[in-house]
Amino acid sequence: MTFTACRQKAAGELERQGATVPIYPNPFMQLLHDMPPARSQEFLQGMENMAADDCGPIPEQYLVVSWDTVKIAKTISGLATWDLATGSSRAGTIFPVAGNIEFDMQHGAITVDGAQHTARAAAILTETGAQRFNWPANSANPCVVGNMLTRELFAVDGAIFSSLMVQMLAAEPKTFEPWFTLVVDRLPYARVYRLNSCAGAAMDKNHRP
Repeated sequence: MTFTACRQKAAGELERQGATVPIYPNPFMQLLHDMPPARSQEFLQGMENMAADDCGPIPEQYLVVSWDTVKIAKTISGLATWDLATGSSRAGTIFPVAGNIEFDMQHGAITVDGAQHTARAAAILTETGAQRFNWPANSANPCVVGNMLTRELFAVDGAIFSSLMVQMLAAEPKTFEPWFTLVVDRLPYARVYRLNSCAGAAMDKNHRP
């Protein structure tokens, strides 16, 4: 995020704004356009270890995670794992669970229209917070993510369940400190985090959420 903000600051605001908040160009279009596919892939993979540009003060940076993005998690995960050199991707699995649903939270059992299934983990978003469950005995099964207010439930694979787009909604916000600080909590719909200055450096893989 800091790398992007520095590049946007250098490029300047776009003309014909039409918005109260200044709009800046996406710096990656030109960067990647000038690189062959293999070099583009190396560049993206190396960004986590890239030192932040010394571009002086930049506006505070915020990250919004929302329930709406969870619903399109397959598309997002496909883009996030897109290999520019080979054209392949590893999109996660997500599908809606609909019908007459009953939970057995003690054993991780979910009954849908009379048919019983098991889950290895669950994150249920409510107006008062997120409820999290783990059932290690069901490790071969999918996970579930639900929104009590919209009455939506999705079965997802481990990659999507452990992704930041899910965990930054469902996990304890302090999990993401000191890199991010929660500034707005509007569960079950959205959370807004502020990017802290220490996040300019790569996040230690041993201490990542």
